[in-house]
Amino acid sequence: HKLRKKWKYLRDQFCVELGKIAAGKESQWAQYNSLTFLTDVVKPRQLRQSASMRDSADDDDNSTPNDVSRYQMMTQTVDPLADDSVDPLADYSVDPLADESHNFSGPSRKRFVDGELKPPESSTTDSKVDLFEKVMKKADLETDDDDMLFFRSLLPYVSKIEEHKKLRFRSKILRVVDEFAYSVDTTASDSTVT
Repeated sequence: HKLRKKWKYLRDQFCVELGKIAAGKESQWAQYNSLTFLTDVVKPRQLRQSASMRDSADDDDNSTPNDVSRYQMMTQTVDPLADDSVDPLADYSVDPLADESHNFSGPSRKRFVDGELKPPESSTTDSKVDLFEKVMKKADLETDDDDMLFFRSLLPYVSKIEEHKKLRFRSKILRVVDEFAYSVDTTASDSTVT
């Protein structure tokens, strides 16, 4: 909405300046040269006369309603923004970093990553992709490990053990692991496992 108002002001001021040029005066407006592409789109506005000059002009010739409507038609511009289907700024890109003189009072809703504008959902998408890659890497490591595959194959049976018996089961598993992993004499311990 603000952009539309600013654009309308610039276009209207250009029409006034174009009217000055048509009347033989020189434009002092700084943006005039930048907006010369509008000359085909807008009509120059005639310079307004002071009230005393208009009164004397009205006395000299009999102005009719036709003259008034003709004056109004001459001062109107062709409004390219009247048709919402036409976007006059479609060909122009706006660089958000180009004008850093503005003071923004609130938090920015745009996210910049490495100097590039990223949509807000890209950060969550990136984190999801990273998480997926980690899970897949972990799954690849686990599928290569025979011991992990063995313990995973036991899980359906372990889940069937009643809760009050699981503590005994775990302690027996720990004893067996301790016996095989840390025992010095493996032949004597093989016969004691029941």
